[in-house]
Amino acid sequence: MKKTDKKQQYYVLSLLHTMKREKYITLWRPKNAGYTYYMEAAGVYDEIKPEYHDSHISVPVEKELFESLTIEAPNKNQVLPLSKVVLKALNLKFNGKGIKRIGDYESFTPHP
Repeated sequence: MKKTDKKQQYYVLSLLHTMKREKYITLWRPKNAGYTYYMEAAGVYDEIKPEYHDSHISVPVEKELFESLTIEAPNKNQVLPLSKVVLKALNLKFNGKGIKRIGDYESFTPHP
């Protein structure tokens, strides 16, 4: 049986635009055009550009993992809650007014 290659897709989190007082983590919209809390309005990226989509202020998250962590907001949209459980799953932590990666920043390498 031949293995099917499935290209990985990603949501991109904006650490810069997520403040500790907020309920949800801010996401990039499609085509790098702004930000949203809602999965339905967020971009799904096939290609991650190091130092742009993946940096100390932006974090790519594999689509499957991201979707497993979302909850339904009061307006019925899916959101990524700003909670300790979610931050731990994504290797992030609270830092001052916002969130950051745990440990030193290392460039992201997408799975082949």
